[in-house]
Amino acid sequence: MNVLSPPKARLSIEIVLDLVCPWCYLGVRRLMRTLRRRPDLMFELTWRPFLLNPDMPRLGMARPDYVVRKFGGEDRAKRLYASITEVGRAEGIAFRFDRIGRTQSYIDANSLVRLASRFRQTDAKVEVLFSAHFNDGQDIGEHG
Repeated sequence: MNVLSPPKARLSIEIVLDLVCPWCYLGVRRLMRTLRRRPDLMFELTWRPFLLNPDMPRLGMARPDYVVRKFGGEDRAKRLYASITEVGRAEGIAFRFDRIGRTQSYIDANSLVRLASRFRQTDAKVEVLFSAHFNDGQDIGEHG
């Protein structure tokens, strides 16, 4: 051990996330930014995908139907989306809820996150999935 250069602190961080949760996207973005700013820390991330909507039909549902079911109506959803969009802008995330035509089943996307962890590629895959869903309105449950 070198007294002038003590060993780095080692953190084990478990991240429970839902790939269609905008607050999860914001939280992951903030965590990754914080970790990049702390080169004095060694860390190991363990990703735990979670289904916020476990009863989602395999083929998903039209976004307007989902919004009514989840938020009680389009007006309430618009207010929530506006506040999330504002917070996202400060984090460099361009939420585009208007591009999401269907709320899909994303069980297979969660499986991809688990598979990526075997190859230590989870950080990048999670960012790609979040961006595809929230920025591009893509169906992250679609195999293509």
